[in-house]
Amino acid sequence: MTCEVVVMNKNGMALAADSAVTLTPHRKVYNHDEKLFQLGQHCPVGILVYGASDMIGVPWATVIKLYRRKLADTCFDHVHEYARDFLAFIESNDALFSLEHQQRHFRSLMRAIWENFVRLLQEDHGESLKDWSSDAWDRLRSEISEDATYWERYDPLESARQGFGDSVVDHYAKILDDLERELFDEADVPGDISAALRRVARDSCDKHWFWPDQRSGIVIGGFGEMEAFPKLVHYEVGAIVDGVLRCSEFEPAEITHDNDANVTPLAQRGMIDLFYEGIHPCIREKLAECCAEAVREVQSVTKAGHPDCPADEAFPSEVVERFTKLVKQQIYDTHTLPLLDSVGALPMRELASLSEALVNLTAFRAHMTADEIQTVGGDVDVALISKGDGFVWVQRKDQGGFLHAESSRSWR
Repeated sequence: MTCEVVVMNKNGMALAADSAVTLTPHRKVYNHDEKLFQLGQHCPVGILVYGASDMIGVPWATVIKLYRRKLADTCFDHVHEYARDFLAFIESNDALFSLEHQQRHFRSLMRAIWENFVRLLQEDHGESLKDWSSDAWDRLRSEISEDATYWERYDPLESARQGFGDSVVDHYAKILDDLERELFDEADVPGDISAALRRVARDSCDKHWFWPDQRSGIVIGGFGEMEAFPKLVHYEVGAIVDGVLRCSEFEPAEITHDNDANVTPLAQRGMIDLFYEGIHPCIREKLAECCAEAVREVQSVTKAGHPDCPADEAFPSEVVERFTKLVKQQIYDTHTLPLLDSVGALPMRELASLSEALVNLTAFRAHMTADEIQTVGGDVDVALISKGDGFVWVQRKDQGGFLHAESSRSWR
């Protein structure tokens, strides 16, 4: 986990990121990771990454710096054009992500998913799959059937073309056949189970779902040549499968004539949401639960005193829905809106200070929580982006505090 934040107003934007990286499987935390970069040497655009520290084995720092070299002097009219060009660079880069490399990662993912079914049954029916009874295979059918309902919860992935999952299963048929023989120890797998396993593989490609170890967040923000105010675009990115980058776009955030300020927290965001909304998200969610419980208790007391009073089963949910809307409106009117008014008036240096403070606040909260591994911490990198001065480092790790390592301009 990590903590990053983007704060922007009509003057520009500040980007801040901590340095903690958690190495699995032992959850060892180091405070040295790079998460904030200048996207191009000559364009006012920066990029933040969080989640997985690499793209199917290639560090994000390497990918971004190679793209920066490729971008050279090119400048686009709009921020989203930088994002699309960067994602296309990843998807089409055979030198970094060869088809063989993609196949190995797909096989690794499918092994992790299918192995869960096998391991579950081995605990009850023994290690030797060749000796499994018909009851064991029936149990496996049931487990895979339940898993199918899990995939139904997910929407189709935007970046996956129609029939993408089926084409992956077809193109990677030999990989899946070899993996099946390996996991089932050459046992004679019933045809319907074999087909069901391949439906799992198809759904893992088609659905808006990302394997946790391969999921990254990509945030690109700044100014296009035709943009007077800052904008950021935000993507969730997974692995490249069969030449297609699996990704999904979040709602962009931008400053307009009518929108003076924005605070966008990324990854570990609870404390920043607390600052932004005046209430911790966990407490806000609990309020609705408490409201529902209170309504049910009142109904119960009323029913006890008036047995003939009909119970309205829909009433608690209606009250909770109305209560939630009122709370959200109250939060926005009394806390968020005045805060945004203040952020909208901040000069650039204060934007940088605010973004750094929000990351440090999250790190301090993690430090004070005894039952959690401190996955936010280390030095905080801070950069400012403005239309006139471009991308300027304000603070960068391992360089002695305030500096401007990638820009000859200083912030005055």
